[in-house]
Amino acid sequence: MKLSLLLTFIGTQLVLGRKVAIPLGIARGMGFSFVVMLSFGLDLLFVPLIYFIYGTAASRIKFIGRIKRLLIIKQGRGEHSQVFKWFRRLGKTGVALAPAIPFTGGINLSIPLAHMLNLKPRDGFLLISLGNFLGCILIALATEGIIAMFV
Repeated sequence: MKLSLLLTFIGTQLVLGRKVAIPLGIARGMGFSFVVMLSFGLDLLFVPLIYFIYGTAASRIKFIGRIKRLLIIKQGRGEHSQVFKWFRRLGKTGVALAPAIPFTGGINLSIPLAHMLNLKPRDGFLLISLGNFLGCILIALATEGIIAMFV
């Protein structure tokens, strides 16, 4: 595999997310398992960082707290949105499902939900990571299916 393809995949994952990076990787000929594991690994790097920013940094640094509130309101994923209410009713299952279902909000929804449910950070990381892994597999399978329809 070419280094440029790998760097393109990683850059796409970091900037546009796995919903774009996984189809790009599969369409460019990267292996199914490799794409899923690389995308999952990159997601694992960011979950603790975003979890920390949401919980600790946002409460201690007022500037980050304002940015967080602005982003949540702008994305329509505040506590009063219908999507958030639906996942909240599911409890811990909702924390895992939010990043698993493509185009639902991912960790931007599951991390605030984990905080609201007062989950221990370890449990939150585990559920969010499980959801990320399932989401990577779902996106990769859907991409494989679409490619198979047209080839």
